[in-house]
Amino acid sequence: MSDEGDFDAERACKRAVPLLEQVASDAIHRSAQTRLELITTEVQEEIQRATVLLIWGSIALLSAGIGVFFVGITIILAFWDTHLPAGGLRRDGRGTGHLRDFARDPVGQDPRTSSLAERYAY
Repeated sequence: MSDEGDFDAERACKRAVPLLEQVASDAIHRSAQTRLELITTEVQEEIQRATVLLIWGSIALLSAGIGVFFVGITIILAFWDTHLPAGGLRRDGRGTGHLRDFARDPVGQDPRTSSLAERYAY
């Protein structure tokens, strides 16, 4: 049917199929490798963004805490002379423990210079 000079299509297809399979396999492999590299790059960038966000969030919270602390100190200093400390330093001598020792006794004695017997002899 065919001469030696004729082109044998069946034999050529049998040779071409493995070559095409190899080319397709290489193309799929390169495409998958490129996509994997893109995904890993994206993940690395997201981790870096999240880290930066956490650092700036921590700095913001620390700054807010320091600000609240200073506002509290400012309020305490502003009202230092007009209000008694928490727990109350009562003029009748029945204040709270150690805070009372720094207040003047009802009889007008300075607690830093008088003895306990003198202060509580009323």
